[in-house]
Amino acid sequence: MKKYIAISMFVLGVATTHAQLIEEMDALNYSRTQLKGTARYMSMGGAFTSLGGDISSTLQNPAGVAVYRSSEIATTLGLNFINTNTKQEGNSTSENRTKFSFDNFGYIGTSKLKNSGSGLMNWNFSAVYNRLHSFERNYVSEGNAGKTASSLTDYMAQKTSQLDVYESDLNSGNAYRNGIPWLSVLGYQGYLINGGNNNFYSSAFQDAQGLLPIKKTRLEVSERGRVDEYNFALGFNYSNMFYAGMNLGITDFYYNQDTYYDELFDGSDGFGLANNVRVDGTGVNVKLGVIIRPDYRWRIGLAYHSPTFYDMSTSYWAETDYFDNRSNDTGTPGTMSGEELPLSGFSLQTPQKLLVGTSYIFGKGLISFDYEFCDYSTIKVKRNGFDDTPRYLSEDFKGSHAIKIGGEYNLSPAFALRAGYAHFTSPIEDKVKKGEVEVFTSGTVPNYTIDKGQNYFSLGFGYKYQNMFVDMAYVLHSQSEDVYPFSSFSADGDPNYDDVTPTVSTMTTNRNSVLLTLGFKF
Repeated sequence: MKKYIAISMFVLGVATTHAQLIEEMDALNYSRTQLKGTARYMSMGGAFTSLGGDISSTLQNPAGVAVYRSSEIATTLGLNFINTNTKQEGNSTSENRTKFSFDNFGYIGTSKLKNSGSGLMNWNFSAVYNRLHSFERNYVSEGNAGKTASSLTDYMAQKTSQLDVYESDLNSGNAYRNGIPWLSVLGYQGYLINGGNNNFYSSAFQDAQGLLPIKKTRLEVSERGRVDEYNFALGFNYSNMFYAGMNLGITDFYYNQDTYYDELFDGSDGFGLANNVRVDGTGVNVKLGVIIRPDYRWRIGLAYHSPTFYDMSTSYWAETDYFDNRSNDTGTPGTMSGEELPLSGFSLQTPQKLLVGTSYIFGKGLISFDYEFCDYSTIKVKRNGFDDTPRYLSEDFKGSHAIKIGGEYNLSPAFALRAGYAHFTSPIEDKVKKGEVEVFTSGTVPNYTIDKGQNYFSLGFGYKYQNMFVDMAYVLHSQSEDVYPFSSFSADGDPNYDDVTPTVSTMTTNRNSVLLTLGFKF
């Protein structure tokens, strides 16, 4: 027999800390950005806090706009090859995607007050569009589950039992509004978990000896979306020794995730769970920065990025089905669909950032070094004006450190070679990486990834001809993660519950990008 159930949710109702519209891993995912910019900026690892003079650098340190001595217009196009390789229990799965991108477009306007001497030399203005993050990728985690692996249905059952909730509450038409975790409601109404005495629940896939052995698991994920920023900066140059600037950033956010997870048990019993999540939002932030030149060759840069204050809306859709070959029941499948509720909304406050950098110009080239700090334990979430920050966020996240180094060497006045490297540490605490604590997820989506660090390697060159310039760059962005189909759960010795241990996969995402920037100075 096959039983099928589907739900469509645009939900603004009661949600507990276990059933929030946005939980900790989503809050982290929506708060982070990638290293993106012009070909010159990327080929030097984004180490531009103390350099300026590039349309992307104005988003990193707004004092960079004041370094310009002539006006400029520039744009960047990219061709991106995204590969994910996932390993689970000795099985390896690879997915590929190719994506064309329009990474930035910007204008720098200069207002020169004097050519030499001291005092206020010029006021400059910039208007820049830049892509801050691309969510584009597909990945599959597939393999034969280990002997000690638990089922998602076991996780659903243990969590629902812990709530001490009645079956009538799970089965009511108002179940998704009454504060019960949506995954519990979906699991019960989709026949994945069974009720019992004293409000204890169990997996539907078990016999007298307990949970049936799991033969195979498969998780398919498709991510789409982007974070774009429209940035307006104003800066001034004082005596060619001190540069200061500030900017206003307006961000546009879109994220869409489709997932499908299934498990196959002995006897060909099994189930599947499909989810779709869509998030839209707009945000605003402010950046401040200075660049100091102690002498002609040496520069020091400092910048502060305020939190981005987002207003967001989200929608969820899910469906589940199961195949039970132990039953002779041939009844009509149960269904539920089309429940339309008000669009859900929340506010997200990302962490602030601090950046410091230094650079040195020598002969025909330069070298630059940056350090960046961002404390992700300070992420805040609000709904209806009230604090709704996931309760474990400040304990599970920490500060992330980034180092960036870049160099440029001029082979001639017209031709330059460049190289760069950047490393971003994981903002996730070790206890979460080791699976020692439960991770709560949003809506009915049980899966998540744990970031273990990111690296950028880049090479490039630039060519100038009269007032025109062309820059090209190759960038490898490599990210290591663990993929969890659902969270672990510890019974802490309570005989009424069982520990839940998912089969965890390791994943490497490599994004190979070729960038082309075209610009004109006037």
